[in-house]
Amino acid sequence: MFLLDQMVKGKGDRITIDPRIDYGLNQPQATIDVKLNNGKTHQLILGKPNFNNTSVYAIADPTAPANQSPQVLVISNNFENAVNRPLSEWKQPDQQQNPEKK
Repeated sequence: MFLLDQMVKGKGDRITIDPRIDYGLNQPQATIDVKLNNGKTHQLILGKPNFNNTSVYAIADPTAPANQSPQVLVISNNFENAVNRPLSEWKQPDQQQNPEKK
């Protein structure tokens, strides 16, 4: 009887669960900003890896209204591998170091 009474008269607070917390998107491991030649910009936010480390959770162009949770994507973990490369691998080879190339 007590349980039924609590179910009828009891009060509680509603909690909206934000998927960004569960997927590591509230504290992303990387945010990729891309600006195209036409002036448009795009953003990709990388969160945590999935349960078996084959993919990464992400949000592309996060523009969801404040009352809605953003759409979470599952993308290749190659994105994670790419952003975790050392800076030296991102730089173009110096022309003087490669005199054979013109």
